[in-house]
Amino acid sequence: MITALALKVFHALGAARFFMAAAVFIPLERLLPHRTRHAILREGWTADLLSYFVNGAIFLVLLRVWQRAVDTTWLQPLPYTLKGTPIVVQAIAVVALGSFVYYWGHRLLHVSPLLWRFHAVHHSSRRLDWLATYRGHVFETCYFTLLTTVPMVLLEASTPAVLAFFVYRFFEGHIEHSNVRVPLGPLKWVIPSPWFHHWHHATDADAQNKNFSPYPLWDVVFGTAFMPEGRMPAGFGTDEPVPESYAGQLAFPLVAERRRSAIGRVAPES
Repeated sequence: MITALALKVFHALGAARFFMAAAVFIPLERLLPHRTRHAILREGWTADLLSYFVNGAIFLVLLRVWQRAVDTTWLQPLPYTLKGTPIVVQAIAVVALGSFVYYWGHRLLHVSPLLWRFHAVHHSSRRLDWLATYRGHVFETCYFTLLTTVPMVLLEASTPAVLAFFVYRFFEGHIEHSNVRVPLGPLKWVIPSPWFHHWHHATDADAQNKNFSPYPLWDVVFGTAFMPEGRMPAGFGTDEPVPESYAGQLAFPLVAERRRSAIGRVAPES
């Protein structure tokens, strides 16, 4: 069930969706820039492009291995599920549950030093735009897919409802990373937007570890919302430099761990 659903998700988010997103967001970023307009083929664009296509391919291979090697028959639905409920109710429940689980899973990536080394690849973008949505380690592709799909399987949400959530989340990610000025007014505290998510990527000291959810609601509830009036982030990126090449980003978490371990083995001066 999980593997079949994940396959449908990644087929749905294939090359056609990528070029559709490009056709929509490239013109919007030229016409309505949220921040200073930058080049379409800006620094790091090749790595972001490869992240989308290569990470997707690696994920599918890993999914096939998982399907053959791991027994998931123990994963049974909960006593009370969404099965049989109207599709509208399922859609609302799936968005609420998916965004809640995503909030805590995303927050964990920032809390855990081990997980942060993988997540730092995504945060290494110094220019946020629609293409920066894709920058990330393949571990994150697996992590978030498993994290959000399993609860929905346990609740027996219908395949159309779950598939719609992942497709929606795909385009929502473009919007919140994009360099498009979206005139939302007070609704920016309700609807996903660059106003909110760009602060999550900001290097400003008071913006660290804020805005984990696509929806400001969960961050407001759990005290991590940050969207000051009259300010824009000073910049984006990470304290520790992350390689610009895709191969370097793929290896970065392991290289960073070896470097950390080597430093830990150095005897302090007496």
